[in-house]
Amino acid sequence: MRVQIVAELAKEACGAPPAENRAVQSFLAVTNSDDSFFQVSGCEASLPPSTPQADPHGFVGSFIVGFRADELNRNRGLFFSLLEKLAELLSDAGSADALEARIGLTREAADTGRLRLALQLTANGNSLAQAEMRWALGLVHVQQALLFTSRYFRQQFAARND
Repeated sequence: MRVQIVAELAKEACGAPPAENRAVQSFLAVTNSDDSFFQVSGCEASLPPSTPQADPHGFVGSFIVGFRADELNRNRGLFFSLLEKLAELLSDAGSADALEARIGLTREAADTGRLRLALQLTANGNSLAQAEMRWALGLVHVQQALLFTSRYFRQQFAARND
């Protein structure tokens, strides 16, 4: 998977994921479980915006990732560790020709000092159906990377408390 860490990624208006998108439902159920270190909100997965450079057979979805423990959402260093881990794990996953993940930090709209990680996953294919399938498989890679990173952070925090 091609991974780009961007200085700023627009925080899109997030809402409830579409009921018919099982990949998004599964992703949110797993990443928002009590075992997860993170809290993820989803944006509607859809066709990419119509632009001249947009792939006619593409599929895109965006997510906002924060830490479950609210006090950690102000820890810039922890977010940089999260960016680093995700980039490392996702760069080895999937096809770089078919999948791209853009990740960057964003702040909450209210000036609370809380950070969030914005993640945009894009897939392309020979048809819209193929692009959507590749996107769903890419989302599984993102899910696994977040779960691995969640375990990693739990171990780091447990070691500090011993």
